[in-house]
Amino acid sequence: WREMTLGTPALWTVVSSQDPFSHVEQALQLSSPMPLDVLYHFGQSTEFSVPIFFGEVSQMSSRWRRLDIAHNGNSGELDWMEEASMPILEHLHLERDLDEDEGTIARPLNLF
Repeated sequence: WREMTLGTPALWTVVSSQDPFSHVEQALQLSSPMPLDVLYHFGQSTEFSVPIFFGEVSQMSSRWRRLDIAHNGNSGELDWMEEASMPILEHLHLERDLDEDEGTIARPLNLF
C-alpha cells in the first residue's frame, strides 16, 4: 500500500498550512505533475507564517488549481501574489480575520 500511495500523485494534491512542514515538502514533490489545492489559514498552523509557507509552495504556483487564504489582515504579507504565475487557477478565496476593535465584519471574498 505504501508504494501505491507514494506513486499516486492525485493523493498528494492538497497542500495545507495545517500540515507539518515535512508533509508539505513531500506533497509538493509527490503530486507532480497534478494541479494543486493550496490552503493557508492563519492561526491554525504551528509551523508556518505566511512568508514561510508561501516561500515553499509558491515555487509550484503554475500548478495551483485552488488557492484558499484566510489571514490576519496584514495585506503586505500577500504582496508575493502580484508576481506569482497561476495560469490554471480556477478558484481564489480570500478571507481576512479582523480585530474586533476595527468594527468591521470580515466577509470571505470569492473572486472566481
